Amino acid sequence: MAYHRARESRADRGLVFALLAIAAAVPTARCATVATYDGQTATGETQTFQATSVSLGGTKIALADCDWIEPGGHASAAATRAAIWITLGDGGCLPATRIEAADIPDAIAVEGPLGPLVIPLSAVAGWGDAGPAETGRPQDRVTLESGALSGSVLGIADGMLRFKSQLDPKPLDLPVAKIQALRLATPIRAPKGVVLSVTLDPDHAPLLVLPKDGLPLAAAPTLAVGKALGGQRLRVEGGRRVYLGSLKLSATDEAGAFGVVWKHRIDADLDGGPLALGGVHFPHGLTVHSKARLAWDLGGAYERLHALAGISDLVAPEGDCQVALLADGKPLWMRDSVKGSDKPITLDLDVSGVKTLELQVEYGARYDIGDHVTLADAWLLKTR
Repeated sequence: MAYHRARESRADRGLVFALLAIAAAVPTARCATVATYDGQTATGETQTFQATSVSLGGTKIALADCDWIEPGGHASAAATRAAIWITLGDGGCLPATRIEAADIPDAIAVEGPLGPLVIPLSAVAGWGDAGPAETGRPQDRVTLESGALSGSVLGIADGMLRFKSQLDPKPLDLPVAKIQALRLATPIRAPKGVVLSVTLDPDHAPLLVLPKDGLPLAAAPTLAVGKALGGQRLRVEGGRRVYLGSLKLSATDEAGAFGVVWKHRIDADLDGGPLALGGVHFPHGLTVHSKARLAWDLGGAYERLHALAGISDLVAPEGDCQVALLADGKPLWMRDSVKGSDKPITLDLDVSGVKTLELQVEYGARYDIGDHVTLADAWLLKTR
């Protein structure tokens, strides 16, 4: 009897472990959550979008007042790193594990963490494993195992990309599945109005979706990816949030040292590469080199300034300089020494009624060596 009881006990424990494993494998349903700029959060079992608002369990919240939204439904594994990244025509990045020609002309069939998608070529700026597409090129560029070709993409049909190369008077038919990277000369066009962005990988630009039920891609509004984004945090763009780099400068004075001037960069590092601070890549921000002064005319239209301040990862731990933000000529925030060895400093400053915002970067203990000052994720909140 003792043997049988022990055997039954082990069997019971095995059944419990099996049930626990099955329960763990079932995706956990989550309520939708909305956070507003005043620090309030609301949750609800249902979430629906209207033209300018989101309803949460029957409560309507203006999208312009929302900081971020987490859709309801099951938690997603969409953040998994992918072998290929597709840059869409709006600048957003879509992860993929495989790209092939679609069954319809001028489209690609994509498999990846967001599921199978058929994306029209007109919504694509490029793809590859080397980061975002280099837009602004005078010609398209295709990379094969044998090398790269410059020319013009004419379309996709029957599994082939039709390509007019500079080196061949006749168009080439290239198997889409064998193209390692594609860069189109089509310029990036940011979407208008309110969109939602989700960062699926810190090394790539966020994916942009529309605030509509199903969360369709902003670059391809017929393709809904909402089910794959369950549990992902979506940042509201184009409401009351205005990125500092998008405002026109009212004054600039960049002196540099020894006759060498490093011009400021918007949404990039001083070398033109991705903007990185504290080990994180940011799609928005600006980088300034000492000695410099930048000014913006705010016109009293904003109430808060948010940013992360520090020395760019490009040169850290080098860099040591004085940094100050002035509001109508008066100190708003300043540090006598911002060093590349420091952690990024979070700024959340009251700019209510401020007409002119000014950034000043002065030489530090090592003159101008490594003085790449970055304001990452720098944005202003519009006054209601």
